[in-house]
Amino acid sequence: MSGKSRAGWAAAGLVLLGFALGVLADHLWLAYRMHQRPEPELTHSEAVAVMLESLDLTDEQRASVDAIFDRYQAKVEEQLEAIHPKLLATIDSARFEIEALLDPRQLETFRNWLRAEHERGRPAPFILH
Repeated sequence: MSGKSRAGWAAAGLVLLGFALGVLADHLWLAYRMHQRPEPELTHSEAVAVMLESLDLTDEQRASVDAIFDRYQAKVEEQLEAIHPKLLATIDSARFEIEALLDPRQLETFRNWLRAEHERGRPAPFILH
C-alpha cells in the first residue's frame, strides 16, 4: 500500500472515529438532560396552598385567610376582565410584528413553540388565541 493510500485510510478512519464519538457524546448528553428535567411549576392555586401550609395556621387563622381570599376574589376577577382585552391587544401587536419578520419555516417553528408552551400550561410571552 502506498503512502497516499495509508494517509487516505487514516483520514477516513479519523473521520469515522470522530463521527462515532460525536454520536456517543450526543447520546450521553441527551441521557443526562433527560434526568435533569426541572420539576414542573406549580399553578397559582397550588403555590398558594403550599404557602398557606408552610405558615402552619391555626384553624381560626386559616378560616380568616380563606374569607379574605373570598372577599377579594370577585374584585380581582373584575379588574382582570377590565384590562384583559387591552393586554391581549398589546401582546398580539408584538406577536404580529415578530411574525412579519420571519420566513415561513421560522413562522411555523415560532407558532409551534407558542402552542406547545400553551399546552404545557406555561405562560408564553405571546398568546395564540
